[in-house]
Amino acid sequence: RRRIQLGHNHLGTFSVTAAHYIDKKAFHVDLTAGVEARDALRAVDPAAPQPEIPRSIASALMAICAKTGSRDNFNGYTFIDEMVGDAIYDCVKAVKNYKVEHIKKNPFGYFAKIAWMAMLRRIEIEGNLAKLKQDLFLDESYEGFTRIEGDDSRMDKNELRSFYSFGE
Repeated sequence: RRRIQLGHNHLGTFSVTAAHYIDKKAFHVDLTAGVEARDALRAVDPAAPQPEIPRSIASALMAICAKTGSRDNFNGYTFIDEMVGDAIYDCVKAVKNYKVEHIKKNPFGYFAKIAWMAMLRRIEIEGNLAKLKQDLFLDESYEGFTRIEGDDSRMDKNELRSFYSFGE
């Protein structure tokens, strides 16, 4: 099997096997143990804070998010780190919503879908920001873009609009 190096973080360097990098059954067992420990803690003290996610679950979530971010669908974006970070954040938040008793028992599919949707949401956010910057740049009333002294280049707003039209 080919191994893919995905990165280095505070948990250490992690890599995944190209074909099956998460063992679904072991991941489900780890999640079940984590949920049972959380429920036992909540039974004793309902006001107790959310317990820490075990390292095995955290590394699996990070591998899922990193591998999803390395797919061809997402690899050309300059903000891939933000995409993976959003995916990890959403997956960590979703651990408490994972249903251990679900009939499919497929935590990999559950968290991969969450990571996928987080990345699509980041693409939409970045696209909206780029559109806002473009609209602000082309706004007639906005004087935030000033010329540098000695800059003789001239381009009026209509030329800028045609330059930044992006096929509209």
